[in-house]
Amino acid sequence: MSSTLRVHSLLYEFIRLKVFKEFLGYLLTGGAATIVDLFVFSILINLGLWYVISLCISFMFGASTNFFLSRRFVFGVYFKNKLIQYGVFMSIALSTLLINLGVMKILVDYAHWE
Repeated sequence: MSSTLRVHSLLYEFIRLKVFKEFLGYLLTGGAATIVDLFVFSILINLGLWYVISLCISFMFGASTNFFLSRRFVFGVYFKNKLIQYGVFMSIALSTLLINLGVMKILVDYAHWE
């Protein structure tokens, strides 16, 4: 095997391993954030809070968990200022909250889901 082919093969394996590690990290951090979100939502609903308020609060906990775990284990530091990176992350994540609120509204008001 030529040295050039060996270098390309090693580089390919390195990239494949890196992508797999990132995917696994993303899966684990997203799963942990989902568990936090559902746990907080469940507690707030059982305390009698309105589902919209419960969803917004649990979203903040879940998204914050996702941010800090992803920053540490998956994506790393893109901004030296953690607060700026958090703001960018949360502004993008807010679209998810709007989708969640829309789905919840349909389930509760039209499908009579409780």
